[in-house]
Amino acid sequence: MTPRNKSLLRYSALLTMVLIVLVWIITYFTSSTAMGEEGLTIWFYDLSEKRLYEVPRETLAPDTGIGGISGDGVRAWVVDCRSDQCGADTRKIAYLEQYSPELKKILEDIHAAHRRQRPYAGTIPLRDGDFFQKNTLVRQLDNDQWFEMTSASGQQIIKAWRNWSCPQAGDLIVCTP
Repeated sequence: MTPRNKSLLRYSALLTMVLIVLVWIITYFTSSTAMGEEGLTIWFYDLSEKRLYEVPRETLAPDTGIGGISGDGVRAWVVDCRSDQCGADTRKIAYLEQYSPELKKILEDIHAAHRRQRPYAGTIPLRDGDFFQKNTLVRQLDNDQWFEMTSASGQQIIKAWRNWSCPQAGDLIVCTP
């Protein structure tokens, strides 16, 4: 084999290895961003139908709902005793949650930019920041009044279920569909 052919062979082998590594890196990062929470679902509650229903995790409340009045589907935080495994007969709604129109609009714009694979041009509110917390509204299932999550009443609502007890002295868990 001539020295020129040896160089060409080494160069081709190196180029092939670089391409394999690049394909692996691209595949890894695109699949890892697509994995995780994609396909997960959460509970929503239709206020007029008085029924739980399943939605994709990225659904924002209020949602259209499943019947009755449009726009009355809200996030339902559902809990149950670990031993009951979130059975339909034993799970309970701890509280309901929705976003203010202002926060929901920002979150919809962020989701739209993400779907277009474009950066969001506005300020992204931090989930544990004041704006996000004050514009997240909570209520109990049996009460029509909504409270800011940061208010004393809001805090009482989101913490109350933690005092519920399980007959078998087990732990309460948050249920997903």
